[in-house]
Amino acid sequence: MEASFFSLLSKTPSQLFRNFQALILLISILLLLWPSSSSLSVAAAAAAVNLEAEALLTWKATLQNQHQFNYHPLSSWSAQTSPCAWFGIFCNNQGSIANITLVGTGLKATLEVFSFSSFPNLVSLNLQNNSLYGPIPSHIANLSKLSFLDLSLNGFYGSIPSEIGSLVRLSSLSFTSNNLNGSIPTSFANLTQLLSLGLDRNQLSGYIPQEIGKLASLTTLDFTLNKITGPIQAGIGNLTNLSILRLGWNNLYGPIPEELGLLRGLVKLDLSTNNLTGEIPAYLGNLTLLDNLFLSSNKLSGNIPSELGKLTSLSDFQLYTNRLTGPIPPSIGNLSRLNMLAFSGNQLSGSIPEEIGMMRSLIVINLNTNVLTGSIPASIANIPNISYIGFAGNRLSGIVPVEFSNLTFLQGFDVPANKLTGSLPPDICIGGVLKVFTAYNNSLTGPIPRSLKNCSTLTRLRLEKNQLTGNISQDLGVYPDLNYADLSDNKLQGELRSWNWGSLYNLSTLKLARNNISGEIPAEVGKAPHLNLLDLSSNRLTGLIPGELSQLRLYSLSLNVGNLSYLEYLNLAANNLNSSIPNELGNCTKLLSLNLSTNQLTGFVPPEIGDLKALMSLDLSHNFLTADIPREIGGLLFLETLNLSHNSFVGSIPPGLANVLSLRDVNVSYNQLEGPIPDMESFRRAPFEALRNNRDLCGNNSVLNPCPLENPTAKAGKQSDASIIVFPILGGGILLISLATVAAFFVYRRIKARKANWRAFRSEIRALTNIKHRNIVKLYGFFSNAQHSLLVYEFMERGSLRSVLDDAEKAKELDWEDRVKIVKGIASALSYMHHDCRPPIVHRDISSNNVLLDLDFEAKLSDFGTARLLRPDDRVSTTSFAAGTYGYMAPGIVFHFFLSFLVLINSFLNEIFLCLVF
Repeated sequence: MEASFFSLLSKTPSQLFRNFQALILLISILLLLWPSSSSLSVAAAAAAVNLEAEALLTWKATLQNQHQFNYHPLSSWSAQTSPCAWFGIFCNNQGSIANITLVGTGLKATLEVFSFSSFPNLVSLNLQNNSLYGPIPSHIANLSKLSFLDLSLNGFYGSIPSEIGSLVRLSSLSFTSNNLNGSIPTSFANLTQLLSLGLDRNQLSGYIPQEIGKLASLTTLDFTLNKITGPIQAGIGNLTNLSILRLGWNNLYGPIPEELGLLRGLVKLDLSTNNLTGEIPAYLGNLTLLDNLFLSSNKLSGNIPSELGKLTSLSDFQLYTNRLTGPIPPSIGNLSRLNMLAFSGNQLSGSIPEEIGMMRSLIVINLNTNVLTGSIPASIANIPNISYIGFAGNRLSGIVPVEFSNLTFLQGFDVPANKLTGSLPPDICIGGVLKVFTAYNNSLTGPIPRSLKNCSTLTRLRLEKNQLTGNISQDLGVYPDLNYADLSDNKLQGELRSWNWGSLYNLSTLKLARNNISGEIPAEVGKAPHLNLLDLSSNRLTGLIPGELSQLRLYSLSLNVGNLSYLEYLNLAANNLNSSIPNELGNCTKLLSLNLSTNQLTGFVPPEIGDLKALMSLDLSHNFLTADIPREIGGLLFLETLNLSHNSFVGSIPPGLANVLSLRDVNVSYNQLEGPIPDMESFRRAPFEALRNNRDLCGNNSVLNPCPLENPTAKAGKQSDASIIVFPILGGGILLISLATVAAFFVYRRIKARKANWRAFRSEIRALTNIKHRNIVKLYGFFSNAQHSLLVYEFMERGSLRSVLDDAEKAKELDWEDRVKIVKGIASALSYMHHDCRPPIVHRDISSNNVLLDLDFEAKLSDFGTARLLRPDDRVSTTSFAAGTYGYMAPGIVFHFFLSFLVLINSFLNEIFLCLVF
């Protein structure tokens, strides 16, 4: 250094000047270059911002609801302004986009074209509550600085990309309420900074990955409402910072792992609606910070641990719909902050502990459907804000404590299906807010509680099947919100004239059956327009139903039913109504069930009954109805039950009823009906009691005589064309057919009127009526008079097998495959007749003349004039003649051998020989 300095001093002035010039030049160059570097940095930053803006505008162009953007927040997104001024966009100090928040802005698009790599500084992306759809792109992993990601409440589908596991700075991740499926990626184990993970309300499946136990920072884990299966992973016990754990509404199974007892910071635990088994672990009592404990709708068994009484912070405790047994522990009384106690749908036994009255914060007590015994604790009346009490379906006895009259906030009181006795508390509705009051199916006595008269908030009232007394004229009031009311099966008296029917706008069901109600019901009943079930049966109603249903008046029933367009169930049975049935009843087109039985109704059934197209049950029995059954009843295609018994109906049963295929139960007994019954299952199987005591019913039922073969000569004579024949069709109905064209559609065979031929004619009809087989010809109908009889079959285009074999040209068409098919068809028909018919049928005349062929050479056996129904020990020797075609007759028949299926083998072999050789 000293040498350099001395060498510099040794320089001449001219040399020093030149060196100085060089130094000045170098400094000048550096000064010129320095501003250029700064300008380059600024330009680079501006280019990055422009790239971010361009990426957002490109994505905006893909949105499908562009027409909304003139008045939409995204209208601020423009190339003319900085993106930092755009709606939902927030920048950092360097002007780069750090936060995109577009919540509930109605965006509809995918994220496929969203250029995530254009946002290197993005920290937060919140797109919740839009209409975004499609898969979540894997390139979302390019947001390497992202700490907050919320895509909830959209329509994303497909699997969760495993690449999200590379977003290691994430602290909050929510895909709630989408349609994502597949399993939870194991790569989530890399998200060690994650505090909140919400994957609830999707379609995720598979197991909870064990790696989830590595997310030690988690405070919230929500997998609710998915299809996740398998056990609850023990590794969840490592998440000691958890305050919220929700795994409800999945398909998890196995026991509740003991490791959950380590999560001492838990505030909310939801394992409901899974398939968890085993007992409730006592160590859950250590989770003393718990506010919500939901274990409902599982298969948990055993007792409720008394240790749960230590959860003094609980406000909501749900164990309903499990298999829990044993008593409710008295320690439950320690849960002084509890608002909801729901233990219904178990097998809990013993008495309801008195300590329950210590739970002064309770709003809901639901112990329905258990096997609890003893009395209802009066201490419950000490709970000041109780809103709902449910003890339905237990075995409780004793009285309802009169102290319940002090419950001024009570909105629901359900105690049906117990063994309660005594009177109901008179001031049960003292607070004037009671909405649901059900105490049916007990042994309660006394009057209807007096406070109900002014309890205008009632929506549901069910006190049926007790022994309540009183006068409904005085005890019931105005209920504008009442939807369902059932006071049936009591000892109530009085009239309904004092009811303000116009106030019952929402009433859909009213049942007052089996009481002692009398007097007039005002026409204002029709002002309850939503009434769909009205049951006033088995009272002491009298009077008539007038023709005008819009002013339906009875001395005991004055009913504007014609206006009740919502009416679905009408039951007025077992009264003393003595009018005709008004034709305006057809206006109640939504009726499903109509019961007017056991009255004194007269006149005819109006044809408008056919307008009740939805009707499933019709009961007009035990009245004085006359005339014909209206044919329109055959249009009630949904009818399942029909009872017209004990009237005075005349004529025949409408054949159109055969079209009502849904009809299962029928009763037409004790009328004056005659003629054939409809050929349908419900009539064929109807018992004697359902058809008895009529004038002359006949038809296909073992308790009736067969209908005589109808001789419609007179009917035919009435036709304008004498060549038209009218005859009954098997299965119901009448067929008009012209003999001039019959051969084009049917095969028909005339039988001369000799006694032997008449026997054969009847035998053929009887045999074919009981046969349904693809290789047996179908009989469409028959005609008979003194000169001849006519059988009408389905038309077989190729005629008989004999005619085909005798014609050389036709026989050429009959190849080997068709001949084998014909043999199989005949064999199938014979096997069916002998083995599947009850009783078996033996044809006795198998010949090629009696085997008919259709266009496809499908063989069908015909001519059953010599057929016999074969019963046990039946012998051919009981006849005095040999039946069959000579040359085809079985030798066993000729020599009076026993008739059996083996005898037909000879005839059948003849057919095989003919079919395969000729």
